[in-house]
Amino acid sequence: MSVSSREFINRNFPELAKYPRRSSRAYESSERSSYYDDWWINIKSADLDKSEFIVFAGATDKPGKTFKLFKVPTSYLKKNIDKLSMSASGRIQIYLHVKDFVDVRHKASLSF
Repeated sequence: MSVSSREFINRNFPELAKYPRRSSRAYESSERSSYYDDWWINIKSADLDKSEFIVFAGATDKPGKTFKLFKVPTSYLKKNIDKLSMSASGRIQIYLHVKDFVDVRHKASLSF
């Protein structure tokens, strides 16, 4: 039975439920050569001004029962906005490596 990241956070870390959350399954290199063993996180740049933190939830198993959580200060993202990939429409795209916790989408490899 699959569990959503929202349910996982609400049950195990209720103090994080008040923050915006973004989740991803693990995109493993064994599935496709264009994957880098990472989670794909998308954030609207406008969301950076709406909260003090954003929570990233990366699934650590195939059924999506457990997640690795990152409570990321929006001030950190704003301070490092030039080290993140952003579309013309203002969507920030982060490919967060599942072991090194760095953004593999942008050459700056921002750490989380």
